Amino acid sequence: MCYSEYYAVNRSGTVRQYFDRFCVHRKHCGDRGIDQTCQTLEQLDKGIQKTFFKYHHAKPSRKTLVQSRFCCCETDRCNNFDSQMAYDTFGITSTSQQLPSLSVM
Repeated sequence: MCYSEYYAVNRSGTVRQYFDRFCVHRKHCGDRGIDQTCQTLEQLDKGIQKTFFKYHHAKPSRKTLVQSRFCCCETDRCNNFDSQMAYDTFGITSTSQQLPSLSVM
């Protein structure tokens, strides 16, 4: 199983984003109450929440947590976070524009 963890925390007015992905036994996902539908931290059981805040960047305050996403899946697609998901989750749209070319004299 592939497990991915994404969370963003507010540190002194700056939102820092953290992403981790690694492989675990299927049982570990079940023990944490995480499945393929992805859960937020609030959806995980209280014991897992406590462990998260004890060992991760969000400590010492739960109020600093901006966004969280914990997933387990059968393939390596756990780290798939595309522009549509960014819009759905944060209301962020991505655009691309061509930069002006530099002319050489």
